[in-house]
Amino acid sequence: MANSALEIVGLVLTLIGLIGTAASTGMPMWRVTAFIGENIIVFETRFEGLWMNCFRQANIRMQCKVYDSLLALPPDLQAARGLMCCSLALAALGLLIALLGMQCTSCIQNNDQAKRMVLITAGSMVIVACICVLIPVSWTAHVIIRDFYNPLLIDAQRRELGEALYIGWVASAFLLFGGCMFVCCNVQSDLQAARGLMAASVAVASIALVVSAVGMKCTKVVDHRARTKHIVLVTGGCLFLLACLTTIIPVSWTAHVIIRDFYNPLLIDAQRRELGEALYIGSRRKVYIQP
Repeated sequence: MANSALEIVGLVLTLIGLIGTAASTGMPMWRVTAFIGENIIVFETRFEGLWMNCFRQANIRMQCKVYDSLLALPPDLQAARGLMCCSLALAALGLLIALLGMQCTSCIQNNDQAKRMVLITAGSMVIVACICVLIPVSWTAHVIIRDFYNPLLIDAQRRELGEALYIGWVASAFLLFGGCMFVCCNVQSDLQAARGLMAASVAVASIALVVSAVGMKCTKVVDHRARTKHIVLVTGGCLFLLACLTTIIPVSWTAHVIIRDFYNPLLIDAQRRELGEALYIGSRRKVYIQP
């Protein structure tokens, strides 16, 4: 019963995250005109989004124009479009898959193991969707802040963070919590889950190491355009963060289980464990206490 309630909470959180992601993707308020210096009083506000530019005159009327060519757009804008669309697809597909495996539905009958695997798969897809939202939103915010403090730009060229970025951050948080609800509520064997996550962490970290080496200034794998190398290095950094997350989850969960069992009055001393050295260095191990 408790798991069923948590699954419903995860479903609601994922749905809210999906709606927020769709709103952030469609809104033109990614970059907004900055009111600084002599640009305090203006009659026209400019909004720049993933799909269109909009102008609002004297808070009365807004006119929008869709970008004419996809290939003429900057690479970071094309990447942001692709990642946000991938996030929408993954979150929507994860939500539909989660409906199949929930205890309150009868799509899969008399097979609890299959239901758990379906929900874990759905949760993993939702977490990946969260990462696909965070990357373009955070990268766009980084570019806006960097250009804002660039002394080579005039005040009219500076932009501020738009409402769509904040909605994207909030939506990614809802997706993260919803995905974690699906995964954590259906993992029966912490050893199996830890094995999978640690193996995934090693694989992702290895890929991130190769990607980062490709984008370093001392290598010549890609051309020497700063923007290209920056995008490659940002991708490598995001992969490292994902590897960090897949390491922290099993290590922290194992520590939680050990501490919980240690203070469980129903267990005898021979059944209690302590935190092993491997947990402190990022792996998983239990140290047995001799009775």
